[in-house]
Amino acid sequence: MNLISDRTSRIATENAFKVGPYIVALENAGHKVIKCNLGEPDFPLPAHVRDEVKAQLDKDNVHYCDPQGILPLRKAVAKYVGEARGLEYVPE
Repeated sequence: MNLISDRTSRIATENAFKVGPYIVALENAGHKVIKCNLGEPDFPLPAHVRDEVKAQLDKDNVHYCDPQGILPLRKAVAKYVGEARGLEYVPE
């Protein structure tokens, strides 16, 4: 008895992983590459962000939020963009 469906053989590699060898080749050739494929920034995490991540982990807040984002952030973005562009945006 096969415990894994035959359909799993059709699962392809993520494109983010496909570009890895090309990135390495470019770097080895002396090119500076800004890597955006795997979410690995080439700059240090700001201390206030690190501290907030730790605080959320300590609260066991490890689940995804609403796909639209959390309401306080949406309100802040709507306010900022509205003021910057002279328009009114709603967070909903």
